[in-house]
Amino acid sequence: MTRAVSISPLAIAAFLICHGAAPAAAGDAYTQTSAAYSLTAIASGEYNETQTSNALGTVSMTLRDSVANEYEADGRLIAFLNDSIELIAVAESRTNTDSIVACSTTASASIGFSVPTATHAVLTATGSGGAGWSAVGSEGGTAGYTATLTGPGGLVFSRSAPDMSENFILEATIPPGDYTYSVSSSTSSVADGDPQTTSSGNCAGGVRLDLTPATAGCNPADIAEPIGTLDLSDITGFIDAFANAQPQADLDQNGLFDLNDVTMFIAAFSAGCP
Repeated sequence: MTRAVSISPLAIAAFLICHGAAPAAAGDAYTQTSAAYSLTAIASGEYNETQTSNALGTVSMTLRDSVANEYEADGRLIAFLNDSIELIAVAESRTNTDSIVACSTTASASIGFSVPTATHAVLTATGSGGAGWSAVGSEGGTAGYTATLTGPGGLVFSRSAPDMSENFILEATIPPGDYTYSVSSSTSSVADGDPQTTSSGNCAGGVRLDLTPATAGCNPADIAEPIGTLDLSDITGFIDAFANAQPQADLDQNGLFDLNDVTMFIAAFSAGCP
């Protein structure tokens, strides 16, 4: 039996009953809670357009304007949500030789989601034919492409695309709570009228976030790191979850947060890990 601390069951019960909680439904690996998309393409003196959306689920947005042998401003946002969350924010700005039209394109996507239990998060680059992602500027053009994951404890992942194709894998175990997964790309090109050069910025590829439940605890009270040990972090985690109607505190899984959940937690915690 592994139990690092002792606490009065009455103390837990009194705290939780006083703070109360509202009903909430449990999710699977994750539950999407919000979305924010923004896409802007500009060709100076020629074109200026912005699209935004807060639609949940899978989303596809495109902005594109071009004039042959002059310029191209191209932006795409794609969000695939199923067992994983894949965000693709493609931006391209190109000013061809002799052109005096400068271009800029920005694309950003942000997904809010919650996880009910400790979850294994894996961030990987995606691209056509396994090419990964990249942000390349040339002849005065610029490009930047970043991906971040933030949660209750602050920053989990942050990655910026290099100026060549890159594949990577970042992994972390994240505790229950609310998270925001975001990508942002921006490009620009320079209009210098040079007959010899084409200025461009290009962001390619995307980033996928895979979410799977982490290794289960030794019993229902083992809801916080370190898994396999019942200690103060489990008590604190349960109190926070109960007070904020988080699924991991709904131990009888009936959609209510009441004395029965408190009793079940106290019994499991008192029993300890095998």
